[in-house]
Amino acid sequence: MHQKLTRGRSALSFPIGLTRTADAKSFLSRSHRLIAFSSARASALIALIIFALGTAQSGFSADFVSQWSGSRHDWIFSIAPRGQDQWAAGSLGLMVAKPGTGWTEVLSTAPLSLLSVAFAPDGSGVASGQMGTLLEVPPNSDNWAKANLHAKNRLFSVASSPAGEFIVVGAYGTVLDRPASSHDWHPIPLGFTGLAIPNLYAVHFVDPRKVVIVGESGAIVTLDSGRITKSVSGKESLFAVTSCGGMLVSGGQSGIVKTSEDGKVWTESRIDGGPDVYGFGCLPDGRLVASSSWFIMVGTRQGPSWSWQKIRPPGDIPWFQAVVPSQGGMLLISGQGGIWKTELDHGK
Repeated sequence: MHQKLTRGRSALSFPIGLTRTADAKSFLSRSHRLIAFSSARASALIALIIFALGTAQSGFSADFVSQWSGSRHDWIFSIAPRGQDQWAAGSLGLMVAKPGTGWTEVLSTAPLSLLSVAFAPDGSGVASGQMGTLLEVPPNSDNWAKANLHAKNRLFSVASSPAGEFIVVGAYGTVLDRPASSHDWHPIPLGFTGLAIPNLYAVHFVDPRKVVIVGESGAIVTLDSGRITKSVSGKESLFAVTSCGGMLVSGGQSGIVKTSEDGKVWTESRIDGGPDVYGFGCLPDGRLVASSSWFIMVGTRQGPSWSWQKIRPPGDIPWFQAVVPSQGGMLLISGQGGIWKTELDHGK
């Protein structure tokens, strides 16, 4: 049964929807906090605009069709499939698109934003967000409820394994695990200490036993059957991680892209122009689609690196986030003020 969603408005103009004083102070207190949208990166944004206007679109075409339209204060951070349905998490809370219908607002979390949503194969789901917000839904139900967990840190990303295990990652090295067939959450300590505890921005299950987590200052953490491998190296934060073309791929600030076969040894490359990468989606043909400011990018694998071409959708859309392959070779793309559907044609 749907609940009426109240359209909340962020008190600050950051896409992460900061609304509380303590949350805002946390954001402003450390460099490269959250998704690289702080005022300190204004000059980089200008560079991105110049790059977007000047990069060719040779070899690719795409028609972008609006699926849902909000205001510039509405941010859609995550989209996840659940059977034939699509669910979206953002500053408005949760929305769902069922077959033959448009997007329906289901649950409000205002004034807090939801930053991620994921589902297990049985249809159970978890959504995470600001101020430790963690919601759960059982299979065959649309009734979401708060998880039995007391958390305060911002929870950026959630992922599910094929077996139904959920892992959530967040600020200050937070990792929370809900094993398959369980309703209990427990923290996983990673051993970071002192002031070097990174925010963790994205999590991805490689297989039922192996998880890769990426985050602030180039942090990469691999959990493999209980064994923890971690590293923090580099200036650039990593915001996205996925599997594509037989490789693990992570991306983040200043166009950095890292690839790996095992999640332990990574090869670094750069996208020309240095655009920040916020999200990844892998196409069935092995191409990798990355979201950025003002445009998306299509990558074709060339050994351990990728060859990239840019597509700027029509309209003045300053930020894209989720990139999700959908039925019929389509892509769903979310961002500031909307959700769009597109089909990429290669070389036509």
